Amino acid sequence: CLSRTRRPHRSTLSSSSAASDVYKRQVECEGSPVTVKPEPESSGRVKREPAHLETNPRSIQTKCSTWHESWHTREDSGTRGIAECAARAVSLLIEEYGEPVRHESDGVDVGDGCGAVRSSVLDSLVRTILSQNTTDATSAVAFANLKERFPTWCEVLNANVGEAEEAVRCGGLADVKMVRVRAILTQILEVYPEQCAEGEPSLEFLHAWPNEEIKKYLLSFNGVGPKTVSCVLMFTMQRPEFPVDTHVWKLAIKLGWVPKSSTRDSTYLSLNKLVPDDLKYQLHVLLVQHGKKLKNELGVLQAATLRSSSSQVHEETILKESTKSAKKQPKVTKNS
Repeated sequence: CLSRTRRPHRSTLSSSSAASDVYKRQVECEGSPVTVKPEPESSGRVKREPAHLETNPRSIQTKCSTWHESWHTREDSGTRGIAECAARAVSLLIEEYGEPVRHESDGVDVGDGCGAVRSSVLDSLVRTILSQNTTDATSAVAFANLKERFPTWCEVLNANVGEAEEAVRCGGLADVKMVRVRAILTQILEVYPEQCAEGEPSLEFLHAWPNEEIKKYLLSFNGVGPKTVSCVLMFTMQRPEFPVDTHVWKLAIKLGWVPKSSTRDSTYLSLNKLVPDDLKYQLHVLLVQHGKKLKNELGVLQAATLRSSSSQVHEETILKESTKSAKKQPKVTKNS
């Protein structure tokens, strides 16, 4: 019993502390960080705190990032890379639904969902905002009503309160969405007046910007998130982006492409790096179409999972192994 351990000699304590340090470094190298804390000299006991009990948000964030990285770099004979799985998924879905083709229309094309508008970057941004929390078909009608009632964005800004909201009422959350749209239009005119010919708000100058700068700028607007920005980049600006909506997110988890604990935003950050650029447009459109048809069930996509059935490794197994490693106690011997 540790509580009956005789008080060790001071020299023994020094060697015990050194041994604890060695043990701590050894465990950390093995991938299971454990903090070993010797208690005051009067006790002679060694107390450890498992890393999974730490409450420091930064530590948790670091571990989550490490976990996401290890999920994609873990070596396994049955593991296929995300790029290979993405190519397989595209091939399977093309056989099922046909090959998606980029349209060049300058109006509303319901077939491409939230990224249907090609007329301008600002039109695409507003169209995508109106698509939030509603269906593609409904948001398409809302945007068409808005453009028919107010052909220019200056007219939207100068309209009487409630008129623009009424035009997009069918899309839901009309008041909230139009407040955000007006704020965006106002900020564009205030910050980049030289880019707005004759006082008409425009975002066409973003075509000359790199992706990261565009993301940083658009994300500064209230109500604009990663999915909205990536839709604008991929559909309208034809940049290599991989938007992640609810369908893509749920299917990616079922396919094993990301851990089950992944959020929609973390899934976007992972897959936007791992999916090959030449597959991003087709894969996004096909996954959305497939998810809508089968209510996010895999169906033919069973053959595009990250791990084969014989060697599939789920995150729960890995986390369980990590927990077991964290529970290993350092041996404490009685001092003679």
